[in-house]
Amino acid sequence: MVDPLWFTAAVLGLLVMPGPTNTLLATAGSVLGFRRALRLLPAELAGYLIAINVYALVIHRVVATDPSLARWLRFSTVVVLVVLAVKLWRSSARLAAEAVAAKPVLRPVHVFVTTLVNPKALVFAFHIIPHLAEGEFQRGLPYLLGFAVMVVTVAIGWVRLGAALHESKHPLLKPATIRRASAVVLSGFAVVVAMAALR
Repeated sequence: MVDPLWFTAAVLGLLVMPGPTNTLLATAGSVLGFRRALRLLPAELAGYLIAINVYALVIHRVVATDPSLARWLRFSTVVVLVVLAVKLWRSSARLAAEAVAAKPVLRPVHVFVTTLVNPKALVFAFHIIPHLAEGEFQRGLPYLLGFAVMVVTVAIGWVRLGAALHESKHPLLKPATIRRASAVVLSGFAVVVAMAALR
C-alpha cells in the first residue's frame, strides 16, 4: 500500500482491532494504572519492528521454499498465548484469595514476546508496509517510521481504556476479574491461531 492515506487507514484499522497485545495493554492499564502501564509501550514497539523485519527479510523467503515453517510459527504463537493466559488466570486467583496487590504478572517481556508472535505482524510485513518484503528497506523506512508512531498512539489508547475501566469502580471491573477475562480472550486467540495452523 504505497498510497499514504490507504497505508495509514490500513495500519490503524488493524492496530485498533482487539488482539493479544491489545488485551495485555488494556489489562495493564486496569491493573497497573495508566502511567505505570506506559512502560510496556517500548516492548510492544520493539516486538512489532523486530517481527516485521524478520518476517519480511528472512522468513518470507524461507517459507516460500518450506511452507511447513508457517505452521510451526503459528503453533509457537499458540504456546505463547496459552502460557500468558494461564499466568493471568493464576494471578487473578491469587488476587481474589489474598485481596492484595500481588506482584504484576504483566512485564515488558510478556508484551514483547506476545507482540513478536502476533499474527498481525505477518499482515503488516507482507501486505501493508510497502517495499520490505522485496528487501528494499530504505524505500520502506518512511512507512516503517509512520507505523511506529501509530503503534505508540494506539497502544496509549488501549492502556487508557483499561485504566478507565478500572477507575469506574464497577464490581465486575476489579483487577482479578479483568485478568480472568483477559485470560479467556487470550485463550480464544490461541484457539483461532491453532485452527489456522491445522488447516
